[in-house]
Amino acid sequence: MESRSQKPFALILVLGLLILCPQLYHLSRRQEPPPATSQSNEQLSQVAKQLPHLLFLSISINAADAKQLGVIPGIGPELSRRIVAYRSAHGPFRTLDELDRVRGIGPRKLASLKAYCQP
Repeated sequence: MESRSQKPFALILVLGLLILCPQLYHLSRRQEPPPATSQSNEQLSQVAKQLPHLLFLSISINAADAKQLGVIPGIGPELSRRIVAYRSAHGPFRTLDELDRVRGIGPRKLASLKAYCQP
């Protein structure tokens, strides 16, 4: 049987666990990375242009906006706007080879873009 002096100790222990357990759970959860900001997009753009071999994921030319296309080595702001305008006027690109229909993309540029793009 519990004595009267053990009841407050047990009550304090239970209350302490009720307060402490949610805090421990919160601390044990993995931290989510912060959302991308325009500054991190600018940094990504600079790194991708300086070190294109670090860009491992190909970018969808049909889903990317002009700013995202501008990250691709060899595509500047003007050419990325032309790609988006062509896509808006003619519909999505079915193959990467259709990029040569955009003014400013010739055979050499098309060959280099194939490493970084997908339809």
